Amino acid sequence: MKKTVKKLVLATVLVAAAMTLSSKSEAAKFCDYEYYYDAAHTQYAGYCNRACYAGGNVCIGEVTEYYALVNCSSSCNP
Repeated sequence: MKKTVKKLVLATVLVAAAMTLSSKSEAAKFCDYEYYYDAAHTQYAGYCNRACYAGGNVCIGEVTEYYALVNCSSSCNP
């Protein structure tokens, strides 16, 4: 569990740094995804961060058919 948290923190820092360096003119709707092993969302499986630039997606854990959209934004520029 500690390794997963460390990877998640590292991925978040890297994505934040990359987004800061990306072009400010890019605008697109994006959301992060939390994946679960079950439909009730009680068994966490993984996480994907959808970035606004090519190659910026970061996934940790397992991608499953059960997910929840989190941290949605209509623009990459806050």
